[in-house]
Amino acid sequence: METNIALPTTALPAIDAPKVDASSRRVSPRWKLSHGPAALARRIHAEDGAAAVPFVLAITFFIPIVAIAVQWALLLSAYVTVGGAAEAAARSAIVALPEQKTDSIRKAALMVLAPLSPVGSGAVDPEGEAIFEAYAATGMSPVTTFAQRYTYAMQGTQVTWDGRDFSHLAGTTAWVQVNYSFQLTVPIAATFLAPRTSSVGGINGRFFNITRRVQLFTSPSREAGASDINGPAISQ
Repeated sequence: METNIALPTTALPAIDAPKVDASSRRVSPRWKLSHGPAALARRIHAEDGAAAVPFVLAITFFIPIVAIAVQWALLLSAYVTVGGAAEAAARSAIVALPEQKTDSIRKAALMVLAPLSPVGSGAVDPEGEAIFEAYAATGMSPVTTFAQRYTYAMQGTQVTWDGRDFSHLAGTTAWVQVNYSFQLTVPIAATFLAPRTSSVGGINGRFFNITRRVQLFTSPSREAGASDINGPAISQ
């Protein structure tokens, strides 16, 4: 007795096989364009490009923020240094103003600002060389570019003080002000903080003016200290 069993027929999924030209036995160019290695490479690059878009957008905003933060940190450090220069000038002015030796006020500020200053490209001022040699004679080891930096500080710094005659004024309130041109060196942030370029001390670039003022009480002689004066010797 024969039994016929009907097997279920299931349609197999269609396989997108490469189309072969019967005459040349080569894969059809259309199939190569849509399924070949070149098409696979295009898909990979397309996915990489889509993933790179958020990265490019993020880095476009991230880099300027970091640059501005770094430049502001450098400006804060320079602000503190200029304040120290103003205090040094004020200490010198306590005695220098009554004795009419105002050049020492300027030198006191410049010696503090020299390490902050860049190396100028012009000729070195003899005053900077003299101070460098004086430091070396005392056993100190200033940087070899101290004279060049001091020369820049001379050209990029303005030291002003109370214009009154203090030769006969003891314990009188006065003030000293230091204005310094600080070079901005961080790209992007420098353009944001100083849109215009200028030249200071033979250096072309962008600069930010920092001003600090200190009040003081004049002294009649070098022997007089803060305790001999009616009030603090220096105040900001």
